[in-house]
Amino acid sequence: MGRVLVLESPGQVDTNAGQNIRWRILKRDQGRKHCKSLYPNNGSVTLRIRSKGECTVVGTAPAVAGEWQKFRTVRKYRGR
Repeated sequence: MGRVLVLESPGQVDTNAGQNIRWRILKRDQGRKHCKSLYPNNGSVTLRIRSKGECTVVGTAPAVAGEWQKFRTVRKYRGR
């Protein structure tokens, strides 16, 4: 396997309100066994597919009072 996907590019503004997105892999279905999040020193966030199977990645950002609601995105990846 070893395929690497970019979740967030270096220097990318995360949300329209400037909030940082926190990325995490759900434990459900042994997701951490199949993929791993990486944080290279260039400021990007990447996901390495390690083995066959499915993993679910959740990105969240806090709300900004009066401007922006809490942000949440869910992405599913499958190693083949």
